[in-house]
Amino acid sequence: MNRYFRGTGVLLCGIFMLGCAVADGASKPVSATTLNEPVSSVQIQTPVPTGVRVNIATSGVHLSWHQPSGGEQATGYEIVRGTFQSGPFAQVATVDATRREYTDTSAAAEHIYFYKVRALTAQGATEYSVPAVAEMPGRIGY
Repeated sequence: MNRYFRGTGVLLCGIFMLGCAVADGASKPVSATTLNEPVSSVQIQTPVPTGVRVNIATSGVHLSWHQPSGGEQATGYEIVRGTFQSGPFAQVATVDATRREYTDTSAAAEHIYFYKVRALTAQGATEYSVPAVAEMPGRIGY
């Protein structure tokens, strides 16, 4: 005797199950409520940019970083800045994916800044990188 059970099915790891057939009745049937329960979403982790470095230049703070390897392809990068390591941080720039550097020309003399970078992808944004610190001298551009 064959029994057929229908449910909504779940796509996970490339397997799609439309139903379940039990040929001999030895297996317990899956209830429809079990198959219709919500499934928690899986968050795809894309690595964050690494090696964020700052250099003080006459034009401001020059940042550079390494492209994250693995995960989803970056479509751009977001740079944020704060005056405390714990934040708050404000966006200072967004650059396209071909760039791995940025110069913050709005950095003021005699300030300490913390910079973080994150990759932007088609699915959203990664976590931010570890902060890099820049201590601005008393006079810039001389």
